[in-house]
Amino acid sequence: MAQNTKDPSISISTRLASDIDYQKLIDNHPDMLCQWLKDGTLILANKAYCEYFGKQMNDLVGKTCLDYIHPDDQEKLKQHIARFNSEFTQAIIELKIINPKGEIRYHQWNDIYIFNEKRNRWEFLSTGRDVTELKLAEFELQKRVEFERLITKHTIEFINLSLFDIDHRITNLLSEIGEYANVDRAYVFLFDDNLGCLTNTHEWCRQGIEPQIQNLQCVPADSIYWWVKKIKNFETVLIPQISSLPPEADSFKASLKAQDILSVAGTPLVNAGQILGFIGFDAVSVEKNWMEDDITILRLISGIIGGAIAQKRSQEAFSEERRYLQSLNEITRDSLNSDNIQEMLDIIAEKSKTLIKADYCSINLWDEEHKIISTSARNGEFLRNMDGSFLQMEETTITNQVFQTGDLLIIEDTRNTLHPSIIKAFGTESLLAIPIVTNDNQMGAAIFGYTKQHTFTEHEIQLAQQASSQIAMAILKQRLLDQAKRSAREAETLHKAGTIVAATLEPNLAIESILDQLEMVVPFDSASVQILHDGYLEIRAGKGWAKKNSPVGLKFPVPGDNPNSKVILSKEPFVLNNAPDFYEIFRDSIHSRIRSWLGVPLKVHDDVIGLLTLDHHEPNYYSNKQLITLASAFADQVAISLENSRLYAAEKRRVQELDALRATTADITKELAIENLIQAILERATSLLHATGGELGLVDPNGELIHIHVSHNMGANKVGVVIEPGEGLMGYVAKTRQIEMIEDYQEWIGKLDIYKQNNIHAAIAAPLMIGSHFLGVIGIMNSDRKRKFTDSEKSLMSQFAQQAAIAVQNAQLFEERKQQARIDLTTGIYNRRGLNELGIREIDRSQRFDRPLSLLMVDIDHFKRVNDTYGHPIGDLVLKELADRLKNHLRSIDILSRYGGEEFVIILPETATDHATEVAERLREVVEQKPFTPDGLALPITISLGISTLNGDALDIQTLIKNADDAMYVSKRSGRNQVNVFPKTNQNPS
Repeated sequence: MAQNTKDPSISISTRLASDIDYQKLIDNHPDMLCQWLKDGTLILANKAYCEYFGKQMNDLVGKTCLDYIHPDDQEKLKQHIARFNSEFTQAIIELKIINPKGEIRYHQWNDIYIFNEKRNRWEFLSTGRDVTELKLAEFELQKRVEFERLITKHTIEFINLSLFDIDHRITNLLSEIGEYANVDRAYVFLFDDNLGCLTNTHEWCRQGIEPQIQNLQCVPADSIYWWVKKIKNFETVLIPQISSLPPEADSFKASLKAQDILSVAGTPLVNAGQILGFIGFDAVSVEKNWMEDDITILRLISGIIGGAIAQKRSQEAFSEERRYLQSLNEITRDSLNSDNIQEMLDIIAEKSKTLIKADYCSINLWDEEHKIISTSARNGEFLRNMDGSFLQMEETTITNQVFQTGDLLIIEDTRNTLHPSIIKAFGTESLLAIPIVTNDNQMGAAIFGYTKQHTFTEHEIQLAQQASSQIAMAILKQRLLDQAKRSAREAETLHKAGTIVAATLEPNLAIESILDQLEMVVPFDSASVQILHDGYLEIRAGKGWAKKNSPVGLKFPVPGDNPNSKVILSKEPFVLNNAPDFYEIFRDSIHSRIRSWLGVPLKVHDDVIGLLTLDHHEPNYYSNKQLITLASAFADQVAISLENSRLYAAEKRRVQELDALRATTADITKELAIENLIQAILERATSLLHATGGELGLVDPNGELIHIHVSHNMGANKVGVVIEPGEGLMGYVAKTRQIEMIEDYQEWIGKLDIYKQNNIHAAIAAPLMIGSHFLGVIGIMNSDRKRKFTDSEKSLMSQFAQQAAIAVQNAQLFEERKQQARIDLTTGIYNRRGLNELGIREIDRSQRFDRPLSLLMVDIDHFKRVNDTYGHPIGDLVLKELADRLKNHLRSIDILSRYGGEEFVIILPETATDHATEVAERLREVVEQKPFTPDGLALPITISLGISTLNGDALDIQTLIKNADDAMYVSKRSGRNQVNVFPKTNQNPS
């Protein structure tokens, strides 16, 4: 910025009463003041200047004042000085300087080029102040904006990633955040509570820093117990110096020293209230004092990475579940595809081993003819060169134990058993033996071995049991095939049913085809597939009914007086050889034809999901165990079909929900106005969960009370209501910091009285949190009594709340920084930028609601005399005192701003011209009545004012300002110290 002075001949003597007064004024001024020549020679400096540079004036005068300028700004200063001449006499410059302590500081200097008649030369009069804190705040704001951009980008990119992209994205995020935070290493550790260890899964290192990830696999948690305890207590841990660690952290300190770590910081990785591990930063090159920004960075990316890891685990679990189902299908299919029992067993042994990721699988069967156990099939690389007789001896011992007890055998450490030779023979350290049983007939055992010590999970045991069950069924099928041609036809038909299941995800179509195949091997008059749901069995499909008498949709209570309940509760097939003798329902006219009835449970992972029923007009028709076994096999195919369909539908729904979540998050992160943002968040959450409405509350500055800020479709509006922790659903979530789901709010013991009249039934509320920082609560409800929220929607709500929390914090930070950018440093009131932003908003409001609005232009009379006589520092104090006087006599809704120089603009909302004139006269009198007292002086000050009012010809802020400015210049030319209204003056201001 620069100011041209038309008459450079004004002498210093005309501005100051005397050299003594001048020196006194300069010495007492709080800012640094100095006079110097164009070559840099200092000729005068005030007390503040001397104190800042730690020298006496005698030590400074006559010497160059440019030595303290930072080398980076030397050229900038030369160009600045070269601009000054008789036509260009004033400019402001910002410079980096080096103070006596060797610190880099930022200065702002206002340089005035004045001709000194007394000495017949041109001199600089400069006013300076240290603006380091302001510049650092600007740098911090720039850094914050860049960080927010980075976080927003990764927040969106992490939504709905494929399984194969997640790890790469996490490493990429660590790289960008590590560079941003200026650390040497950024990494992720995940806990494995089953093994009691933690593993470094992702790592980024600055160039030249040695990676540690290979050395930090399955680290025992006890070895760094102090650190793990703090992380599992949801603490963010900051260690600027490892030497400051307490004695109980000695083992952790030793671990850090081994990695050459000087400083370390970490925060928990949390998802849905569960700690997954932690994310950390290391400083290796130099020690690092961790700042609040480092904590914010850690917590924000912890939420992103925690969500990504939870997403990855969910996808892996789903893929693993599909692999299990596919393997079970393959075992069933392969067992049905082979007519050779040995070939079938070899294939099954290989597939069963893969099913639970064992190193080998051996199938040992009871030979009824010879009364011995023999190894019928085995699969595994290390078994190929083993001595067969020795294997048979050891396996026979294990199989005998399983055979005799009828129970599975789990050996997680073979060194501590009666069979230590297994390690030598098999290279086996862990072993699982499952009885092969069908129809209570023990056939042998399936043995699964691991070359490394292995802890068996409940799921692996269930899968092995299912595989064993499949093996048993396959063996039985083969034996039956060997007995008769009919068995061959039965197996072929069952295979077709399996193919149908594999070929379609439409359950009704698959069930219809399976029943067609079943009828070929297990005849029936009618058959039905019934699904268990909410205590009832509902007929979903079937065959053998007249269309007009179709029972599809009919429900049976469970438990109830019907054979269906017995199948469900026992989880076993149930046969009625003469049905009317046992249940009254078979005696009515509709069912009187039924004599034989067979019910077979539909099971998925040992959970009963329904049953398959067959009926026949002949009594004792299903007394043959072979038919029951075949019906059970077909029931398994029906169950697999239903489960495949359910998994597919669930995955399809999950993908749709994640797509909706990604689109929703992308939309809300574009909005930075806090009130608009939280309204958008609430409406998006309601839409995302297909709900009726909801509310969103933010925590007060004390972090205790929840204030309802926005409400959407809730009937009675509760905006402004204050909720204490523990009160109602939102208060309960605020207290526990956990998501909560209520099936029926009206029946919930914790409901608030103020919501009794609201039609709320199902409700769900989630905390808005970043790490452990609590921002507020969002609550969503359904007014439809039948519409309940699902666990999947609960998880979706949790993910949405995490993204919403980031958006809310970003908006709050944005509002805070934006407010700082609106303030004038000299007066502490709004600057021109603040005026434009607020003025546009007020004009828009006035026009929308047809309300009056006026604008005042205020200018200090003869202000140039003040500057010329007393200097710009005194002028600045006059400006500050005027701003204070005006502010003290305005309403809270009025907007006071410094427009530039000695001009001020005041926006008066809800004010017509007459009232604005009264306000202007009052302000004029307030200024005129009492002298201004800058630095102990007594200066009479007056102001000239111009008024413009919003009307059809003045519809924007710039026009209003111009009109008021024209009116103010009429006041100036008419004698100053008066008020004029535009366009009443009807004069040309020029």
